[in-house]
This record gives sequence, C-alpha cells and structure tokens, in this order.
Amino acid sequence: MDLSKRSVIQFILAITLILSIIHPVITGRSDTQDEGRVEYNAKENKATVSSNGYIFSFVGRGSPPFYRFSDPNNRTYFVKFMKLIEFTDEDEDGKYSSKEAIPQGQYSLPSADWSFAVNDKEQTFTFSTPDNANTPAINLVNHYTTEQPELLKFDIQIANWVWHDATNMLALQFDVLSEQDSDTGAYELENGVELEENAYFESSTIAKVDGDIASVGITKEKKSVFLAYSQFNILEHDPIIGFRGVPGVIGSITTTHYSYMVLIASALLVIVVYSRRR
Repeated sequence: MDLSKRSVIQFILAITLILSIIHPVITGRSDTQDEGRVEYNAKENKATVSSNGYIFSFVGRGSPPFYRFSDPNNRTYFVKFMKLIEFTDEDEDGKYSSKEAIPQGQYSLPSADWSFAVNDKEQTFTFSTPDNANTPAINLVNHYTTEQPELLKFDIQIANWVWHDATNMLALQFDVLSEQDSDTGAYELENGVELEENAYFESSTIAKVDGDIASVGITKEKKSVFLAYSQFNILEHDPIIGFRGVPGVIGSITTTHYSYMVLIASALLVIVVYSRRR
C-alpha cells in the first residue's frame, strides 16, 4: 500500500472515530439511557418513563399526586393534581372562577387511592382510583413513544360524579410549577399553559362528554390552572405535557442523519480528490 492510499484510509478512519464520539452529543442521546421503558416503584407508587434524556414520572402517593418531567439539561417541572370542583357557571362563560364553587361539591385528589397498571403492547401506563358508587372513578392513561421522547400524552377519564344541580359544571384543578424557581408559575395560553424554557402543558379545548364533543374552559388563578367541563356521565380529555425545545441540546432524527451524511460526503470527497491525483 502506497503512502497516498494509506493517508486516505487514515483520514476516513479519523472522521469515523470523531463522529462516533460526538454523535451522542449531537443527537442528545446516550446508549446507556432507557429507551421508553416504564419503571414502577411500588413503595412510592411511582411510574417513570425515559428516553433520550427526557424523563416523565407520575407519583400516585403523597400529597398531592403529580407529574414530574425534566429535559436533558435537568430542568424540572411539576403538574400537581389538586381537586375536582363542582361549580355553578353564573356568568355562563364556560370557565371556572373560585367564587362559583359550591362547598359540598369538592373532591380532594391527594386523598384518592391510586393504583397502577401497565400495557407494554399499547405503550401505556395507567393510574386509577377505585370504581365505586361513593367516589368518582378517575383514570389517567399515559401514552409514551420513543419517536417523540420530549412529550407525554395522557387521557383524563372521569365517571361516577354525583351532581348537586343539573346545570352545574366540573373543574379539574392542578398546579403547574418549576423546580428552578419556586416563584415561577404557568401563564395562560389559548389552549394550555406554558413555563419558561419551553416546558408546557397543552390542553385541547374540546373533550368527549358521554361520547359527544364539548368545549373545555381554561382559566388560571395564581399557580393553579382549572379545566372546566360541562356536565357528564363519562368524561374523556387528552392533554399533553412536554418540551418544545431544549437550550444547549440538539436532538432529532434529522441531526443523526446529518452526521452520517457528513461522513459519507467527506469520504466521497477524499476519494474524488485522490482519483484525480493518480
């Protein structure tokens, strides 16, 4: 093998080595990270799914039950489930305000007894309260996928609510908080709430009420957010929590492909130059 050919091979090998080292940094990935696997801690009644540095957990024990989600830069946020509140929509705007709540129509979610189940085939894990006549039955069905590791979609399903008036509505109260700044709460968007650094809770403005489509009212009071639902026997709603972008991390299938394109293009360029010199 002559010196020129050996230099070409050494150059290609060097490019390959460099890309293999920086590839996890470019893509925001690590071979040691969990890839969409649900881990359950029975003692804490906690389920966690992680992929590409994004981690989503739901803790069903303690006060209150909550989602905890963090990005590859370890910025962490919480969605804490507080209450179900029946209210009289006095101004008929389809939204909740604290002055409209009725004292006898409130259910504390921290007091609920949450149980856990996982469905690997459908890539879901579910937290549920008991289905009996004395308390509302609540299911939180969580959908995860490695194709979109930066978000977690969860279905809210509520049944068995005992209404105190035929015209009342029900509000789900949760608090949205940032671990980085205890004074930072969510601010209201048209279809959800958003925190700093592009973390968000996004809610569709429609839900299924007894199989029919109904509007969802969204309001915010301090750090609490309220989703308001019209009267129902069975309610289904599907919010999302996640991140729109992470500062300092470039992570996508596109950049993965790009790194390999750079390798191929570099090799082809060297081969072309070498062929012309012969």
